[in-house]
Amino acid sequence: MGIIYRENNDFGTISVLDNAISDIIIDEIKKYGGRIDITNSRGKAVPKLYKSVGGSAAANIQIDTDDDERLDIKLHIVLKFGMSIKKTTDEIAENIRKQINLATGKNPARITLVITGVVSKKFARRNIEVVKTYDE
Repeated sequence: MGIIYRENNDFGTISVLDNAISDIIIDEIKKYGGRIDITNSRGKAVPKLYKSVGGSAAANIQIDTDDDERLDIKLHIVLKFGMSIKKTTDEIAENIRKQINLATGKNPARITLVITGVVSKKFARRNIEVVKTYDE
């Protein structure tokens, strides 16, 4: 747990923890009702990896800052068969951007969504990277 974003203004200092950013992302993914899972880079979903010890999807979300102290987010996901990759990634990235802007007052620099697979009856491995960049 660390401070990923800090801003000083006339009223004091605003600090946002990386856990808060992870929670925003996890909440957005939960809105899809289990049709999308956050995974590691190999496509393994967190509940399957850590079934016996418990675990958080936040461990598989990479949050960094760029030179301008803007957020750079990367997460790996799997989609259920039949979901449009373009439409879904556009929606997820835009919703995450809006929530981060609400929390920090700034757009993230970049949101990268890596589609590691598609699940129907079997897991079909994919490696599709969708990068959304935003102006301040």
